[in-house]
Amino acid sequence: MVYLSAVLATLCVTMITVHAELTPADGAVTMCGDKSGTGCPSTIATCCHHNFSKTTWGCCPFPNAVCCAGSYGLCCPSGTVCHSTGSFSGTCIQQEPPAVTPTTLLAAGATPATSTAPPPDLHSGGAPQVCTPGAMDPPSVSIPSAIIIGDSVSIGYTPHVAAALSGKVQVQHSPAAGGGGADDAPYGKQCIITLESFLRTADYRKVKWDLITFNFGLHDMDNSTGGLHSIANYTAQLEEIADKLIATGSKLLYVATTPYMPNHLKGDGIVEVLNAKALMVANARGIPYVDLYTRVTDKCGKSYATCPICLKDPCAFHYTQEGYEWIQAPLSAAILNATRPK
Repeated sequence: MVYLSAVLATLCVTMITVHAELTPADGAVTMCGDKSGTGCPSTIATCCHHNFSKTTWGCCPFPNAVCCAGSYGLCCPSGTVCHSTGSFSGTCIQQEPPAVTPTTLLAAGATPATSTAPPPDLHSGGAPQVCTPGAMDPPSVSIPSAIIIGDSVSIGYTPHVAAALSGKVQVQHSPAAGGGGADDAPYGKQCIITLESFLRTADYRKVKWDLITFNFGLHDMDNSTGGLHSIANYTAQLEEIADKLIATGSKLLYVATTPYMPNHLKGDGIVEVLNAKALMVANARGIPYVDLYTRVTDKCGKSYATCPICLKDPCAFHYTQEGYEWIQAPLSAAILNATRPK
């Protein structure tokens, strides 16, 4: 049965004009903008802007999606509209179709609808974040190649790892973005499992990395027993992400979340709990665990409000350049060891 109202609602959505290219291995890939170098899978995603993307573009996990204007990088499914998406959150609400009378329906050759399909899954009504692109460069042809998937702390130490391993291992961060980087586990699941954006190059080429390191935690600090960021959901999502990464055939390292002392000093051990869950997931799959939490506490103490390597006083999430240089050492050693010929 044809539902003219649904068709009209879809036509009312404003969309970004892009051009498509075809890659033999993966089907249609839409290249976003003229020279951004960002690609999205045409059949399951839509190019949308993301303020933290190095290319300013990313992939919304819906075809023919609505890019939420004025947001930092949110989107909604076709047939919905963005609501209150001017900051870091928002919702997708079902679009009200124009009034259609039986006369106009019959004139268009359609039959009046007697029932409607359920609305699409809207991520519990929340507007999903656009997936920022993967690593900017393809794997090296002369030395092993590694990508570091993680949050803003990993963005901070990646250049130091790359410098330490220069000429030995090519090291890049994925996604190619600022802000929260790979953000939380739900976003990681979307961009690693659903769209694979973080596993591919920015132009959406499917490649094989010699090594992938990954971390989630600083954006998952919720002690609730239910909901998107519950500890149970964090564990389940991390298990799915780990299994997806195992399937790539790349060597893997899991990197512990670094301390967040404002919580710890109030008796909230959420980072420690998440690290324990992550260690369990890694051990169950034989994935080596690089303990950067202890690397930081070796320098600052097990409980601290201030520390010379912290970017702010009192300490929060981030570190000085000297701090990131301190933090990178065990990770660089682990990457070099994992990529050496056996």
